[in-house]
Amino acid sequence: MRVKLGAVSGRGAGVWVSGLLAVLFAGSADSHPVRAGSAADAARTVPPRVARAVPTPHPAIRPAPATSSPGSSLPVMSPSNPLTVTQTATQTVTPPGSLPARPPALTGFGATDADWRSRHLPDPARPAGTAYNPDPLIPAVDGKMGARYFDVVHTAGRVLGYTVAIDPGSGLAGARRTALAELPGDAREVWSAPLGSCSLVQLRSATLARVLGNLDPTGSVLVELRPATGAYAVADDIAAAVFRPLWIATPSASTSCQAGGAG
Repeated sequence: MRVKLGAVSGRGAGVWVSGLLAVLFAGSADSHPVRAGSAADAARTVPPRVARAVPTPHPAIRPAPATSSPGSSLPVMSPSNPLTVTQTATQTVTPPGSLPARPPALTGFGATDADWRSRHLPDPARPAGTAYNPDPLIPAVDGKMGARYFDVVHTAGRVLGYTVAIDPGSGLAGARRTALAELPGDAREVWSAPLGSCSLVQLRSATLARVLGNLDPTGSVLVELRPATGAYAVADDIAAAVFRPLWIATPSASTSCQAGGAG
């Protein structure tokens, strides 16, 4: 501010200067007001020019809005902290039994050709695919070493028929245990019937029915226990067990050997 004093002199000049100082002093007091109050009030009063500014997060790192989808990470704002607190996402675990169980692999009756070959040794002395597991303890047939499995039948890529050699002295009970061992663990004997030249045993397995489907919808296997002498006379004279996918509810007068065929 420029003040021109040249035109004023004497007592008038002094009065004019006094008024000017009064105006300047009043302006300074208005720009810096003095607030009356206690020392505590003064301590709580923070001049605007020294108030601590809260930093504003950069737009690039501003947290996204929270979502309500289950199992996701939900951003939670703490009242005392403007930063984002992220909850750890919970992994969803599929409870056991919610997915269809894989059918069990069969290794005996009903096995796929591949599964059968993985458990049985082909007999090179006989036509390919007809005999497996040659064994010197089994009586020779036609001058050839005996085989544990022979007359094997392959149907639709699976083994659905064969004859198993029974060890001498196994008896009827041992032969029936051997027959059950060729099927899944849930196989049960439905009935048995001694006939003139054999003994028939009807077996059934729910697992076999589920795996084979239309190939054997009831999971039934008829086993013919054949004696070594050609006539079923004594219980300990069983030489072979013949397996066929056949269901007979109950044996009748027409039921005969040769895998349950009518005589």
